[in-house]
Amino acid sequence: AARVNEWRPWQQGHRLFNVYGPTEVTVDATWHEVTGPVAGGAPPIGRPLPGLRALVLDATAIRARPGHGELLLGGIGVARGYLGAPELTRERFVTRDGARWYRTGDLVRYTVEGGLVFTGRRDDQVKVRGVRIELAEVERALRAEPRVAEAVAVVLDDDNGRHELAAAVVTRAPVSATVLRASLADELPAAMVPTRILVVDALPRTASGKADRKASARMVRDFVDPGDHGAQAPALTGTARRLLTIWRQVLQQPGLGPDDDFFGSGGDSIATIRVRHESARAGLPIQSMDVFAHPTVRRLASHLDRALAGRTTAARTVSGADVPSLLPAQRRLTVATLLHDRIPQVGLVQESHEYEEELDADALRTALDLLAERHEVLRTGVESRADGFRARPQERVTIPLTVYRADGNGTAARRELARAHADAALREGFDLSVPPLLKVAAFELEPGRFALVWTLHHVISDGWSWELVQHEFETLYAGLRQGRFRPLPAPALPPRELARRIAESRPPTPSREWLTALGAVSPLALPQSRANEDTDRAHVDWAVAPGIHAALRVVTTAAGCAPSAGYLLAYAEALGRVCRQQVFPVGVVSSGRNVDIPHIDRAVACLARSLPVPVDLSGTPRERLRRLHRHLAAVLAQDSADPDDLLAGLAPAVRDPAAAFVFQNYPDAPAGPATLRRVPAASWWRETGSEPLALVCHEEGTEGFHCRLEYDPVQVSAVTATLLAREIRGAVERLTTAA
Repeated sequence: AARVNEWRPWQQGHRLFNVYGPTEVTVDATWHEVTGPVAGGAPPIGRPLPGLRALVLDATAIRARPGHGELLLGGIGVARGYLGAPELTRERFVTRDGARWYRTGDLVRYTVEGGLVFTGRRDDQVKVRGVRIELAEVERALRAEPRVAEAVAVVLDDDNGRHELAAAVVTRAPVSATVLRASLADELPAAMVPTRILVVDALPRTASGKADRKASARMVRDFVDPGDHGAQAPALTGTARRLLTIWRQVLQQPGLGPDDDFFGSGGDSIATIRVRHESARAGLPIQSMDVFAHPTVRRLASHLDRALAGRTTAARTVSGADVPSLLPAQRRLTVATLLHDRIPQVGLVQESHEYEEELDADALRTALDLLAERHEVLRTGVESRADGFRARPQERVTIPLTVYRADGNGTAARRELARAHADAALREGFDLSVPPLLKVAAFELEPGRFALVWTLHHVISDGWSWELVQHEFETLYAGLRQGRFRPLPAPALPPRELARRIAESRPPTPSREWLTALGAVSPLALPQSRANEDTDRAHVDWAVAPGIHAALRVVTTAAGCAPSAGYLLAYAEALGRVCRQQVFPVGVVSSGRNVDIPHIDRAVACLARSLPVPVDLSGTPRERLRRLHRHLAAVLAQDSADPDDLLAGLAPAVRDPAAAFVFQNYPDAPAGPATLRRVPAASWWRETGSEPLALVCHEEGTEGFHCRLEYDPVQVSAVTATLLAREIRGAVERLTTAA
């Protein structure tokens, strides 16, 4: 780690990978990209390369999660065995669950993100006072101390057969053994803290240049500093004493010590929830994941004390430059929300899903906590400053969760309750400055079936991102329910890195044809309608017959256009008929992901934005179709541009047209079987957009293609909306017969 931190290649435009693998698996098996300073002894070895698999087993040959154990490797690189050594081959190359694995003899542990960290060799495991210890882990902890250059851990045996853990170190700067032991006590269980530490000028070496463990043991035994022998571990802090009381109560182990492992003492993922709740009542704001990362009272207390101290310091020293700016799409949504002071609030999204599963409130709470820890956007609000709107992320938040248990009134009544709750949540909205901008309600419909209602503000996530979050939630909930908690991979593109890369990217020069046509259009004038007191956004839904959809695809493909251009033209022709206009703008929503940034398709953020497309209904249907297709391409090419800069000088009603068009697409679902049994027919969603009109076209799984015309009843009457929907259906059918 010291050498890597000295090189700092990530600051020089280089990429650095730590690649691990034994010869028996054709050398390379796992990889980890080092993108910043490394804490501890060495960088993680990461995740398996494509075609390879990793399995971690504890001493009883049971899968070791979230703990540590021996690493087994399987997949395409595993060798057939050792030539001329059948017994050794049988010992090291094993079959498990019908697959062939190589036992590496290397010990590893999982990081919070699910990567692997090498901790030593199985051969280096020893028992001291009944506790199994990995000498390499002790050595890494010693080398993590900035004043230690080299370290070797050893076991000393006395005449009575007792074992004692000791160490020899080479230092860069003066430091006493007592100080080193105190530092180790913050990171390691008491049994892994050496009782003797000898500071030397150089370590004994073998002929191959490696540290000689046997010679080091003799040196420590002969020359140890007697004044440091048998020093006690540091006294417990107030935080540690409170945590110890809580852990003893939750685990029902009065004799639990401050250095005892939580999971080794009977704890599990559900117990972490109780620890979190009890800690919150005691004024200790921890998350369930903290227990996984710091599984002893002493280590968790040390982490919590540092976090609280750092939060206090940060609150005093944060400058304006340290506060992240909003993405362009977030800024426009924030402005629209604040300008439209109405109920329901502009920019809200609501989604509901039913599951044929048992409702487990504890697992649900933990899954939400893990999502909040994982995604900064779920912990972010919006702050108004003198220099504009800024993101306001919090270190920790608790996503509001309401759970309604079945009361015997029947499934239909429970669904009505869920809808009434959803209506109330939509009317309540959010204060954009106070995160989280998300709340969840769970309804037990009947034994083995429940529904979730998610209410959020669009400023933290668009539809594409929310689909990713839903997949992650279902994976976490299923794992927690089954007692197989498995940390998810780290987010591929964190928000700050995403914002930096978008700011650095250079969009292509805007299409001259597109900008010129926009300058010539007149704003769309919707028919006057009688004011309606109902401010809830309404909609007209219809399904497109499979034959019609297929025919439209044939027509658009023959014209060299995407199917979305066909639906957009049908919408434009219907608007032209109802509004009696030939030339006008329509806002087209894009995913915001047509940018050459790695992993942007897996980013969780608000990237979707709307840009105006000029409509000209002159010419033949084929000419109109191709013209719209070119304008669509021009809009998608500007996904990294700031719309406010791009459209400066245009009239407000042209920059933000009264009618919007959304051709919805979502990321692919994760490969493999579904983690939860979702009931697709029971799912529903709704939004409160700022445009008076919006046509949303989307696929409904295997049910075909659907259209939804959303409208604001204050500005568009139900009669106008119904007429417009009929005109759209007619325009689609006419286009299918176009030459």
